[in-house]
Amino acid sequence: MMCEFTNAHSVIKKHRGYRLFASDGSDLLFAANPNDADTYYQHTETAKGHNMLHLNVLYDLCNRLYVDSIIQPSKRQNEKRALTDMVDP
Repeated sequence: MMCEFTNAHSVIKKHRGYRLFASDGSDLLFAANPNDADTYYQHTETAKGHNMLHLNVLYDLCNRLYVDSIIQPSKRQNEKRALTDMVDP
C-alpha cells in the first residue's frame, strides 16, 4: 500500500540519475502479551514483561518520502533481509 502511494508521486527527483535511499530500523514496545513468544520479553521472573516489534523503513532522501516498511517480530528481526525485501521489485 505504501509503495502504491509513493509511486503515484508525479515528479521523482534524482541525484546524478540515481534515487538515494536510507534504511533504518526501530523497536516498538507495546502492551504485554506473554502468549506471543516471538515478541514477548520478561527480564526477571518478578518483573512485568512487554512485547516488542521491529519496524524497518526505506526512505527516499531526495523526495522526502517513505517508500516502504516492514514490521518484524523483534526476536526474529533481520534488518539486512528487510532491506533486500524492500528494494526487490
